[in-house]
Order: sequence, then structure tokens, then C-alpha cells
Amino acid sequence: MHANVADQVAYLPLLTRRQRQVLQAVARGLTNQQIADRLGIAHTTVKWHLGALMAKFSVSNRTELAYVAAKCGLA
Repeated sequence: MHANVADQVAYLPLLTRRQRQVLQAVARGLTNQQIADRLGIAHTTVKWHLGALMAKFSVSNRTELAYVAAKCGLA
């Protein structure tokens, strides 16, 4: 991971409601399709949100994103 946890926590208020929902779902281990089904959005929209979240938190994969979510108290 590139950014430290304190820096990453600072991004939480900048997340949209939907980004926070997607981040929580990733932390719970849901697949993209499961997230899409639960939130009533397209699979491609989930992928778009994941890309935006990874960029905001300076992580390169889903596992790192789930770790950030857990450290931020979203798991």
C-alpha cells in the first residue's frame, strides 16, 4: 500500500454514499456481482466505483482495498 492508514481514513468523508456502500461490501468479501445485485446497480458500475476507490486510497487491488476498509472501521 502506498498511503498510510491515517491518510486513508482522511478520505472517508470524501466518499459518496454509494462508494461507502461498495467499500463496505468489498470488506465483507462480496463479489462484484453480489454487490451489484444488493445495491441494484450494474456490474460495470461496481467496477467503476472500485477503480475510483482504489485511486482515492492509493491501493492496487481488492485485497488492499478490503484492508483499508477494515482499518477505517467499515468491515
